[in-house]
Amino acid sequence: MESPIFYKVENVVKRYKIPGRQNTFAAVDKVNFAIKEGETYGLVGESGCGKTTMVRMMMGLVEADEGSFIVNGETINWNKKEDRLRLYKSVQMVFQDPYSSLNPRMRIYDIFKELFKFINKKFSNKSFNNWVEELLKKVGLNNSFLDRYPFQLSGGQRQRIALARALSMNPKMLILDEAVSALDVSVQAQILELMQKLQKQLNLTYLFISHDLAVVSVLADRVGIMLEGILVEEGVSNKIFSSPSHPYSSALLKAAKEIIPENPALDKSIISPIIEQTIHCPFYSLCASSTKECSSSLPEFIKLNDNNKVRCFSPLN
Repeated sequence: MESPIFYKVENVVKRYKIPGRQNTFAAVDKVNFAIKEGETYGLVGESGCGKTTMVRMMMGLVEADEGSFIVNGETINWNKKEDRLRLYKSVQMVFQDPYSSLNPRMRIYDIFKELFKFINKKFSNKSFNNWVEELLKKVGLNNSFLDRYPFQLSGGQRQRIALARALSMNPKMLILDEAVSALDVSVQAQILELMQKLQKQLNLTYLFISHDLAVVSVLADRVGIMLEGILVEEGVSNKIFSSPSHPYSSALLKAAKEIIPENPALDKSIISPIIEQTIHCPFYSLCASSTKECSSSLPEFIKLNDNNKVRCFSPLN
């Protein structure tokens, strides 16, 4: 039986004004995807493609210009306090830099004390100590860390604290925004292993945002690939990483493997920001397979099978 959808975004748009000009550009443009209960959905793309803007809108940290956010079958009304509280109890976010996401002037004890009071309303030392001890145990820490300040912790320890803070609300889903990219490689492996362990233990749903395709290929069940604010390919992780259908996906994977593409122009995708967007495939000028149609219209999604789809006039597979 297929798992039900837990979080769904529909036709989400976010536009920003270009400084010194009258027109705007879409950081996120009519994006649709759905995340199933218990899965890890990877959202990938080069820097500036709109990944972080997308997830910040999903948490209500950035206001969307258009679109809907549906959690567990119910549309979130960001103007209603009860809807926001319902979201925050179900979905929590772990940010890229654990140091900047923790208050540097507060001991770890005080950070969790505030959380406990918010969640339980009634405070007692015994109940708090039991609660925080169990919470830290889940992320591989103990109560000796409570008297420390964030600057006294290593990057990996701070990210474990950030994970514990997110888990304090007993969420069903975690949004992990480049959650291991600021860590050393050896520490990355430890945190990724912890995330996989927590997902199994707590039956968590993950949205994993990253530009590190090696990490995503290990963690994600399904993947969405973004380019210049649009989703260009989506599907089962193994299929996309072994046989991508969109030329941009193929170029991205080749770049990640440090393989020089046959068409040298593909390398420019990493350094070719598109400031003024028009109605065309954003990759057409760099694609070896592009046609006149690619430069004059934006393709709709083509369904390749039950799980995979691609936004391309001439898919590779």
